[in-house]
Amino acid sequence: MSRLRTAFERYIGMRQGLGYKYDGPAKRLSEFVAFMEACGAETIKNDLAMEWVTSMDRQPSWSIRLADVRCFAQHLTHFDPLTEVSPSDAVAPTRRTKPYIYSEVEIQALLAAALSLPPANALRRWTYHCLFGLIAVAGLRHSEALSLLRADVDLDQGVLTIRETKFGKSRLVPLHASCCRRASTARSLPCGWARSDGNDADLSSCASRTEGICTRRAEAVRTRQGRAISTKRPASRIPERPLSMRTMPSAKQRRPAEPAGNARFDANKRRGARHSSTVGINRKAERRRSRGLPRRRPHSHRRSLHQPDR
Repeated sequence: MSRLRTAFERYIGMRQGLGYKYDGPAKRLSEFVAFMEACGAETIKNDLAMEWVTSMDRQPSWSIRLADVRCFAQHLTHFDPLTEVSPSDAVAPTRRTKPYIYSEVEIQALLAAALSLPPANALRRWTYHCLFGLIAVAGLRHSEALSLLRADVDLDQGVLTIRETKFGKSRLVPLHASCCRRASTARSLPCGWARSDGNDADLSSCASRTEGICTRRAEAVRTRQGRAISTKRPASRIPERPLSMRTMPSAKQRRPAEPAGNARFDANKRRGARHSSTVGINRKAERRRSRGLPRRRPHSHRRSLHQPDR
């Protein structure tokens, strides 16, 4: 692993430890570090940095790539004085496209065109009609409108619950009475889907089926995204089991560890060990004496079994 790669991992860990997701910049900086490693460079230089920034064909992305490289280079200047930081005006800034504001006449024409979509007896035309009308009157983002579930729509109170939107926030959006009446009318219309008993299903039952399919697909997508984002799986934890007498820790294991290199502690420990061994020997001698057994000699003074008595 190169020195630049090590610094990159330390930098990403610091930013994510501060609470930033930092997924996009981490991916771009990883490509930048791979480019620097291919060039054999251990220090960020302006010419190599600008070569990587402008290597992408899409010019609006240059300013984003430059901002990521500049932040990384500014961090490295505290550890490597030879690191060069590119100027902020090295490339033209990104200019966002001016949004187009639909007029009321254009919105009415769009809703009328949605009601004329084929097939005639299907859910498609009413789905697009309600979707575009809801975005127009409630000011929702298209992702927010597509993520709505039946439990998030309260037509009796005229309130929408928008969950986990931008920056992970949720909010309540009030609806006009005319919008609630239009949605209630659309929900009660037959959509032409025949049931097994021959009766047509209304729009609410069709929406329930669609909601279940969308929910299962969303769960599958979230599972795949979670597997792709997680770069390091947590270690599997061993399930805890109740302690028995065999697994209970001893007094020596429960005793807290003492600091190493403490001469006074080491001397006390040796003295305690000698004391415990002496106490054990004395207890054994007293036990033999109480039973009327002769005193045992040390091992070095014992006679061997094969030696005859003198």
